[in-house]
Amino acid sequence: MRNIRLGFAAGAALLIAAATVVSPVASAAEVVPESAAANCGFYRGFTGAYYKHCTSEPYAVKITIKYFALGRPDAEMCVQPNADEWLGWNDEVSNAYYNGKLC
Repeated sequence: MRNIRLGFAAGAALLIAAATVVSPVASAAEVVPESAAANCGFYRGFTGAYYKHCTSEPYAVKITIKYFALGRPDAEMCVQPNADEWLGWNDEVSNAYYNGKLC
């Protein structure tokens, strides 16, 4: 009977040790700040709408910006490589996309 209790205690201790080793790794992987996230193209953040031109090339591209407001014309903007460009507030900008032009 004593061997069974010792085996159970050793197994429980092993499970607890394994849980403490795995737990910090899993929780650290889940926490990613918004600025570190890999957003490419059009995306929304807490402070507004953005466009990031992800590339290894040294060329800036021209994007078209669409707005929610009726009658507001589309806008064009040059975006430098790997730069986050703020386009406007989330309730103003509906979309943005690369229009095939270089700056």
